Amino acid sequence: PTTCGRTTNHYYGEVFRELPGAASACACEQLCLEHYAAGCRSWVYLDLVDAEGEADHTHQMCYLQTGAEMRTGSHPVAGFVSGAIGPVLTGFSTVTTPAYNTVFSLSVLGAGLPASANNQRVKLVPAAGGCDAAQPRSVAEPECATASICSGTPTAATSSANTFTVRAAPADGAGSFGVCYCAGTEACAEAWQWTRVPGVLAVPEAPFCFAPREAVRSSGFDFELAGDAATNSNWRVKFVQVGGASRFSKTATCASAASAEIRSTGGGAITGRSYVRGDRAIWPLQLSTTLPTVAAGGAAADSDSEVGMYVVCACAADCGDAANFAQVPSCTGDRFFHITYSAADLPAPLGISRGGRWTGRAGKDVEIAVAGTFDGTYDGAG
Repeated sequence: PTTCGRTTNHYYGEVFRELPGAASACACEQLCLEHYAAGCRSWVYLDLVDAEGEADHTHQMCYLQTGAEMRTGSHPVAGFVSGAIGPVLTGFSTVTTPAYNTVFSLSVLGAGLPASANNQRVKLVPAAGGCDAAQPRSVAEPECATASICSGTPTAATSSANTFTVRAAPADGAGSFGVCYCAGTEACAEAWQWTRVPGVLAVPEAPFCFAPREAVRSSGFDFELAGDAATNSNWRVKFVQVGGASRFSKTATCASAASAEIRSTGGGAITGRSYVRGDRAIWPLQLSTTLPTVAAGGAAADSDSEVGMYVVCACAADCGDAANFAQVPSCTGDRFFHITYSAADLPAPLGISRGGRWTGRAGKDVEIAVAGTFDGTYDGAG
């Protein structure tokens, strides 16, 4: 059967309601939840049977309390059960106004929240989505490996507020998020462990977005930057390769110089806007096969060094100042532009594939086909 509260830990607080007739400890806890707005944070349930002559007399009383101080040890009187409500989520707040692609603090508010910053987690989902949805790719912090597994413990934690670090760079039309919270009483690894926090978080959207989100190495492609048509005569864009193997590397910023693998003019930004179509400025770009990155010490890196992820940085005015470049997302919500290998870069190794099986009949010739990758020089011998 379902049980509520504890007999070994007693919760103390100021009693503000005494409600007789509660049928069980769980009914008393439910009454506390229903009186949350009135200040109930803990409860004590009394269930005693007194022998009065030949008939038993039952005492059932639910005490609602404003505090939730837990003391270890047995209750002072047998027949008492007590507990605290929680977690109860009432909303969230931000210390500073959320800004595009800028770290800010988000506090999940409520009662009965874990007061130690250990296993709690938070994630963002599309405003119209549930907590089973994956976190959008435009969210940089917290980082999520799957729809239910995210990193990032609270920077501060009390029973009424857990505070987390958040950063997002949403594309146009995707700046509204729902906030989902996991209390961490069990490992935050399944959708049912996440709860939607009341409210919608609004993050300013990018002034630009780019398309496509990826291109093949050594191929030509049209790169489009979408934004305000009234200012596109001054638009500039540059690409900065993300360092390290992590998708969430923080080593590439718009203050860095443009990466050499993508042809550009003027050194830093890619200039020479080709043409404008509506609110889109189009740059026909060619990925280079002759300008490999020069590593530290002057040694040339591999010729495929342009493969990887890039931060895309855009500027609308005064683009001679690197401070006026800001990271922009793809129009589908990705934080990075991806350059991938071509099919010619990934030839299959020569040889016979393993795991082949054939059938035949004893005493009969059989023709078998051997799967594998061959260079066409086999002469039939052997």
